[in-house]
Amino acid sequence: MRAEIDNSFRRIMTWEGGGRYHEVAGDAGGGTKWGVSQRQYPELNIEGLSRDRALLIFEDDYWNKVKADLLPRGIRHDVVDFAFNSGPLRAKVRLQRAANIALGHARIAEDGQIGPMTLAAVNAANTTRMLTIYRALRVAFLVGIVERRPDQGKFLYGWLRRANSP
Repeated sequence: MRAEIDNSFRRIMTWEGGGRYHEVAGDAGGGTKWGVSQRQYPELNIEGLSRDRALLIFEDDYWNKVKADLLPRGIRHDVVDFAFNSGPLRAKVRLQRAANIALGHARIAEDGQIGPMTLAAVNAANTTRMLTIYRALRVAFLVGIVERRPDQGKFLYGWLRRANSP
């Protein structure tokens, strides 16, 4: 599993600027390095953040929070990436919604709690179908951000490319 976590982190860093500290005008996260933002982690010295520390944050606060190791291999990276980019709760609720849609019924609560019922539903669904639906729900969320906050429109194309990347 360690290699898979490292690989997922490496893939996400292609979108996040890797180990380069940067501030982007209009980005509410503020200064960011390794995808870790000052807004999200105000107690950290983001400019001095090491890759090893960022990887621990990634594993503890995103990979583990969405229970990625228990998700089907074909969807787990997308769930972790959505969590890293938009928050674990959003990623988990959309996962539950995607499972309900993919299975053709709403049997699991869309409450962001990844328990036995959610895991059973996600694992019972066709992974390709789940991934397609999950990505569509992610795109809808991202478009909704821009509808509410037009100033965020400059980020939409990149967000959409990221949400639909292999």
